[in-house]
Amino acid sequence: MDMTFSVEPSGAALGALIHGLDLARSLADEEAAALRRELLQHLLLVFPEQNLTAAQLAGFCRRFGAITRHILDQYHHPEEPDLCIISNTAKSGAGRTTARMAGSYWHSDLSYLADPADFSMLYAIDVPESGGDTIFANLYQAYETLPEDLRARLKGLSAEHGIMAGSGADAKVVLSAAQRARAPGAVHPILRRHPETGREALFVNPGFTRRVEGMDAAASAELLGELYDHATEARFTYRHKWGAGDPTLFDGRASMHTATGGYTGAERRTLWRAFMGGAMAVRSSPNKPFFPEGKKGWEDGGNLAREALFGVPSVAGRSHPLPWLGHARNTGGIRAFFVCSLKRRALASARLAYLVLTRAR
Repeated sequence: MDMTFSVEPSGAALGALIHGLDLARSLADEEAAALRRELLQHLLLVFPEQNLTAAQLAGFCRRFGAITRHILDQYHHPEEPDLCIISNTAKSGAGRTTARMAGSYWHSDLSYLADPADFSMLYAIDVPESGGDTIFANLYQAYETLPEDLRARLKGLSAEHGIMAGSGADAKVVLSAAQRARAPGAVHPILRRHPETGREALFVNPGFTRRVEGMDAAASAELLGELYDHATEARFTYRHKWGAGDPTLFDGRASMHTATGGYTGAERRTLWRAFMGGAMAVRSSPNKPFFPEGKKGWEDGGNLAREALFGVPSVAGRSHPLPWLGHARNTGGIRAFFVCSLKRRALASARLAYLVLTRAR
């Protein structure tokens, strides 16, 4: 079918505006697939001047993966708990009382989980007359423009992430004991290969990254500071000035973002948010399949399982460094489901089970 929308690149390091698409109606499969391709290319899509109910917005988000509900369940939307409310006013029903506005620190959504979300959505409800922008950074370009010796140094390094780690403590909500238990932290490679594009990107962020594994505190802080200073240079960013009714979709596997100030507490700023994909989505949306139906879904599951177990993704069109793993397709989705449910302490046993199952086929 002919595409029913047009794409206007932002002219910055990332981002594109999508025109001619009414998100209040259900997307055709071809439209959803085309939008996903644009999202993978531009990392951020903006859909200006939409008018959506909570149910319509959540339905749109689910076209990009099952939704992971945020652990801050006190801010879930009362009509659609797959959405979360970010607001600076109690009149919204979910006002936050942090010293600084929520999210006003650089971060990649849910990086403190073992399997973070693939995509995020923000939708503007109330917008101040000035200020309140969101800045996005392209972490592909940030990695690709690092000095060659620094890129080599980062190979094989991993970093710890935690929801209350990093910067922005005065912009974070204090967690209950139950919420802390649901976000114990995670370790990720500093250089992460995108499972759909095959490109490498930085995967550290000031808001949630605690330290580099295997380094003392001073050395870790120095290295992370150098990476943050580089990644947040203006040449790698796009600044979005919100309009009421603007939804954005962005790929957190190769980007990070931060809210900004510039408005008074008397001005209302309210956004709705959702996260799509990631292992937590299986538990958050039990009636919505984590992997798509059909052969492609099972193959995607196999790819995720291989990456979770070995840190080596399979990328379409490329030979796998461990060729015999490439044949583990048909039961890949089932394996990935169990793999993503395992706690880190059981990973060694999972590796052994995977090898036995695969070679027994």
